[in-house]
Amino acid sequence: MKIPRRSYTVQFKELAVKRVADGEAISVVVKELDLGNQTLRSWIEASTAGKLKGVNSEVITPDEMEASKLRSEVERLKRELEIIKSDSVLRARCPVKYAWIAEHGKQYSLVEICAALSVSISGYRSWGRGGTPNRKRLADVQMVALIRATDGEIKGAYGSPRGDIPVALQCHAT
Repeated sequence: MKIPRRSYTVQFKELAVKRVADGEAISVVVKELDLGNQTLRSWIEASTAGKLKGVNSEVITPDEMEASKLRSEVERLKRELEIIKSDSVLRARCPVKYAWIAEHGKQYSLVEICAALSVSISGYRSWGRGGTPNRKRLADVQMVALIRATDGEIKGAYGSPRGDIPVALQCHAT
């Protein structure tokens, strides 16, 4: 299924660029206006060069902009609902959700699926590499390698080195 290309007016682009120029973070503007990060960066670059163009020269009212935002939000929620309804995967544990994401990943974006199923993208990617998500400690193999490396650095010695303590600080039993 081919996703139709979206088109924006000059006024819409200018307002998005102005929000960034006024100090809003690009990530916030991108999320609120449902844009791609690179799209907004391109508009900023074009605006700086004085080459910002749009689909047509109609003036967009604030009500029309709000309606556009609401339409995109409705579309996002519809897609999220499709994800949640399918296979009742929402009540499953993380590994089941990750397997579902792997199976249906072509239909939806990874960000959409992970948000709808309340799992992290990094957890899914870790699961895909064969690891376990939310690992709080090193794996046994990693721990053994770390111990061997540390042992090699200190040349098999353990504890505090005795020869390096100044005589004035050494305790003498009398």
